Amino acid sequence: MTFEQPWALWLLLPLAAWAVYQWRSAPRPVLLLLKALSLSAIILALAEPVLRYNDPKVAVAVLADTSASITPEDLTRATSTIRAMESRRGSNYVAVLPFASKTRSLTPDERKGTLAYSAGDSARGTNLEIAIRDAIAALPDGARFIIAARCTQNSS
Repeated sequence: MTFEQPWALWLLLPLAAWAVYQWRSAPRPVLLLLKALSLSAIILALAEPVLRYNDPKVAVAVLADTSASITPEDLTRATSTIRAMESRRGSNYVAVLPFASKTRSLTPDERKGTLAYSAGDSARGTNLEIAIRDAIAALPDGARFIIAARCTQNSS
């Protein structure tokens, strides 16, 4: 803790001297103590205390490939990994972006449970470049971007 106006803390010394001097002749010492404490609080407020703390937060964009080339087992594994990340995120930011040839928003059913394959023509391809660009755009300013992927070779 620091003080913006540390000079104001010097005012506590005369206050303490006054309280000690008055203590001997005070008919009600409890009231004197309350006065001294309230004046001390006012002096501390005048000193403008500042509490600085570092609250590091992490922003994570999770790219989930939901194209037709992904096996049902991989989609289930991705779903469980995303659920585990979201359950442990605390106050950190997690954005889940399913993608195939383009990124899309999570459907209401996907928010509740399991990832689904992308529908239509967009499910026939995988465009990781667009997914990465959209993930960077989805993160808050100043966030760092890390890619962690599990790549498999698909046979045609």
